[in-house]
Amino acid sequence: MVPKSFIQPRRIISKMKAPTNLGRLLGNSIDSYGFTHALRIPLPTPTSRPQFERSFQQIKSDPVASDVHPAAFSPPDIQYLDIGALVLQTPQAKEDALGILRDLQLDRNLYEGRSGSHHSPKPMVVSVAGLVHNDVLHDCRRLYAPVHDHSGKLSDFMLSVKEVFLSAGLMVRRKNEDTPRAKLHTRIIGNKRVRTKVPNQSAHIRRKLAGTEATVTTLASWDLRELYDKYRNFSWAADFALERLSIVDIHAGDIWKDGRVIGRGSQEFASVPLPGITYIGEQSALQNVTYNPTPLILI
Repeated sequence: MVPKSFIQPRRIISKMKAPTNLGRLLGNSIDSYGFTHALRIPLPTPTSRPQFERSFQQIKSDPVASDVHPAAFSPPDIQYLDIGALVLQTPQAKEDALGILRDLQLDRNLYEGRSGSHHSPKPMVVSVAGLVHNDVLHDCRRLYAPVHDHSGKLSDFMLSVKEVFLSAGLMVRRKNEDTPRAKLHTRIIGNKRVRTKVPNQSAHIRRKLAGTEATVTTLASWDLRELYDKYRNFSWAADFALERLSIVDIHAGDIWKDGRVIGRGSQEFASVPLPGITYIGEQSALQNVTYNPTPLILI
């Protein structure tokens, strides 16, 4: 439930068309839905970042991962908790999203609950450990690491924030998501840009592609049984405080700083400190701003 004291911005209705099955096979990304931004809690902080870097260096150099394409590993500096995708296609929508973000920072009830306590909130401390999977391990496309919440309030916090953006019409509930749930995991393996060609294409797909140079692809998969057995209880980063809630522009294009292009890809559009965090240090705010997306790799 969202606190009644929260002031909702005006509701914006966005009509979106879901991508076709063919679009998914061609590797179309989330923007096929009209999503422009994402609401996330970045996991890299000055405390966790060195741990993530050591952990990813270890697994990528391990012989059990030798068959996995290096680009299939998520960058250690782009680990995050995903709250939802946003549709901010107009200046007004962006302004509304910024207004919500500013109000969320002032409304401690989202984290403190309904007890009426006026005590200063404590930071949400988490650890990232273990592995989970949704596919069969001998033909696995993605592996995730669970995020363990030591505060016991992170899931409720994420759902409350999500409900605010859903109610404002800036976030769209995805298919098969009648009941929102907090995704307390981060991706370790599964870059959507590392793909393999689809064999035995149907007659329908062949007709659709007739006269084009398009290639039907699917997310690459590997036999991850040995890797999973070795790292199923592995600690990726331990005992660090979550620092900020961010709106990320997932199609930032060229990213400029001091008059020059420093990267291309996603960029933090706006961030606010999470409850219990009074200041986002420059090291934390800048290190997770940009990344270079992987070009399409067919293997």
